[in-house]
Amino acid sequence: MSETFSLSDVRKMAEADSSGGGETFSIGQVRAMAQEQPAPATGASALALVNPAVQAAALFSPEGRTQLGRFAAGGVRGAADIGNTILNAGGWLADKGINAVRQPTLSDLVTGKPQPGKRWNADREASLNEFFDERIPQGDVAGNMGRIGMNVAGTMGVGPAMAFPLRAAGAAVPALSSTLTPVANAVSSSGMSTGLNVGRNAPLAARAGDMALRVAGGAAGGYAGAGLVDPNSAEMGALFGGAAPPVLQGARAVTRGLGTAASALRPAPGVSGADMRSARDIAAMAGVDPNDLQAVAQVRDALRQSGPGIIPGQRTVPEILQMPGVSQLQRSVQAVQPAPFVARNAEREGARREVLERIAPIGNRAEVQQEVGDAISEYAIPAHQQAQQRVSRLFEGVDPFGEARVNLPIDEMQAGVDRFLGPGTFGTGRHARGAVDEARRIGTMELPAITPTRVAASRQPQDLLQAVRQAGGINPLSAGGMNNEIREFGQRQARTTGLVRNQGRTIDELAGLMHERGYLQSADPAELLEAMRLNLRGQPVYAADIADDAFRGRLERSMGDAPQGGAVPQPVPFDELQNLRSSITEKWAEARKFGNNREAAALDVQRKAIDAQLERLAAGEGQPGEYFGADMVQSYQQARQAHAAKQQQFKTGPQAGMFRRGGSGLPQMQGGQIPPKFFNGNGSQVSDAQSFRRLVQDDPRLMDELRRYAVSEGASKTTANGNLSASKFGQWLDSRAGATGEIFSPQQQAWLKAIAEDLKQAANAESLGRSTGSDTAQKAASMMRPGLLDNPGARYAVGKIPGAVC
Repeated sequence: MSETFSLSDVRKMAEADSSGGGETFSIGQVRAMAQEQPAPATGASALALVNPAVQAAALFSPEGRTQLGRFAAGGVRGAADIGNTILNAGGWLADKGINAVRQPTLSDLVTGKPQPGKRWNADREASLNEFFDERIPQGDVAGNMGRIGMNVAGTMGVGPAMAFPLRAAGAAVPALSSTLTPVANAVSSSGMSTGLNVGRNAPLAARAGDMALRVAGGAAGGYAGAGLVDPNSAEMGALFGGAAPPVLQGARAVTRGLGTAASALRPAPGVSGADMRSARDIAAMAGVDPNDLQAVAQVRDALRQSGPGIIPGQRTVPEILQMPGVSQLQRSVQAVQPAPFVARNAEREGARREVLERIAPIGNRAEVQQEVGDAISEYAIPAHQQAQQRVSRLFEGVDPFGEARVNLPIDEMQAGVDRFLGPGTFGTGRHARGAVDEARRIGTMELPAITPTRVAASRQPQDLLQAVRQAGGINPLSAGGMNNEIREFGQRQARTTGLVRNQGRTIDELAGLMHERGYLQSADPAELLEAMRLNLRGQPVYAADIADDAFRGRLERSMGDAPQGGAVPQPVPFDELQNLRSSITEKWAEARKFGNNREAAALDVQRKAIDAQLERLAAGEGQPGEYFGADMVQSYQQARQAHAAKQQQFKTGPQAGMFRRGGSGLPQMQGGQIPPKFFNGNGSQVSDAQSFRRLVQDDPRLMDELRRYAVSEGASKTTANGNLSASKFGQWLDSRAGATGEIFSPQQQAWLKAIAEDLKQAANAESLGRSTGSDTAQKAASMMRPGLLDNPGARYAVGKIPGAVC
């Protein structure tokens, strides 16, 4: 069974050891002495540590109490002296009256029997002298100073009476007034003042003269006052009265110089003098020199800090001081009387949880986590759907009638691919190249190359002469009166053949044929001959039935080479442009997410090129066939801003998992998985908490829900007995410092920090200076280190305990 010691045991041993007898005690003797002591009052010793307003123990040393008592007794004796003087004066008057009617007898004169007027006070005075002689030794300085001080104080009226004739003389002889008035003032005030204006800055000679006059006045007043009470004490009274002015003057200077120190040693408001003395006792019992003013001031400061703070209730002195010796003392007392400490710890635990409840209701962590996750989902899913619908309506309103037409910036899009995904790049860029291909497909029109017209030899165009020759020529016998004119087209004249032939057609028949073919405007033979003459002179005449390809071939050859085939821009409707840009943006975000930086850069160039194209149109710089009005530009910008805000609120941060579907078709993140994504100790805790605030738009109800999860998580950091653990709670709060700064208000953060600090102080108060070894060894060492068993015999005995560290 572990050996324990009560505080009375300790005090008994400490007093025995301090007696100077050099006594030593074994553990058995200590136990025997403890059995002789009366049992302490329940909780009395423990309350000195449990409560900050500690109980007073040995307030003064025995010597201090004795000197103080003798000084006080001397004061009472001085008051009795004044009473005796008054009574003796009354007796003298009585003697005069009695002796007037009664003469002393011979027997009275022989025996020395007092007269009736003197005898009635003699017994009283003798009794008082006997009483005071028993309590104040002869020649005791403290007792005599108290007695003489009271004699002087009780005869304060003597000074003014002595000063009266001096004042009267000064008034009667004006020449002496300046000299007698300061003397009269010094005597009247018992040396406290001469009435002269002599300050601290006055010359030394003036101040010395003023002090000498005050000393003389004080001595005169003290001599007269004490002498009136007891002529034997007149000289002591003069010494006392003359010393008073310089002593008080020096005390005043010391008081000014030590004002700060005196203020520091005064009890704080609400801290009584008894508590100050108790603080000295706590310091002594904790192994600290009680005469060390700095150490006692620390205890005093602990008492000052003991008032209520953020945590309801008061902190104990060990919790405030954080001193190993005080903590050892607490454990020693707690070993004897644990009940007050258990009750106090339970009270403090309840106070800490009360502060947590101020922030948010505390519940079972798992249950609260599920409830909070469900609450977030119930808000976020409908809010996301509403945001999507709003964005869709805004984009539909950009071009409600399908009037917009925009040329796609295909060259700029291709330039982005060439820059970031040029030759030498592989394994990436599929989506950027695909965007360019799709832009070409919808934004261009492919024109085929123009093939020159090829005309066969049989399809060559014929002039009039060739047509006449092909038709068989003109029969000269059918010319009638036009024979001479026909001869112009003979072989010799026309230098050609086939125009005139004996087997040819008649001129009328041939004129009708050429008219049908379109060579002639009429079937007149004369018009035929005239047209043939023009043809011979180099002006070919062609018919209206010339082959189209033949004519086209001639026309094309006259224009040069035929153009090659290729693609030409084709303006696209706004919805097709928007679809392309949205796809590019999605692939850009995906490339950034997976670290495909080169492709992300190319895709970023492409989407910016589309935006620049719309801005160019809005500025009125469109090409033929393009149209995108200013009202469309404004609507488009609003729609884009709404889309960006939707993406930022719902698709950026941990919340994106709530809107992505897994292989099962369910959201990747739901229910109880949600709260830890936003409040955690990860490196991204600040951005995670900020993402939650964006998601819920700082909605007070949902902010309180996440706080409820956080507080319940913190409240789960407990010891085996269910109380908050200083180490676990402190680590939890430190690891989430960034997240708490985003989720909790400054006041709530201060509450959490106060709880952590209170737990830390309580843990330190419990563990500082803790010894190792067996239970008995720990208790004995805890008492020996503060000096409670500081005696060689006890130390030797305790040193025999296995595991003791002394």
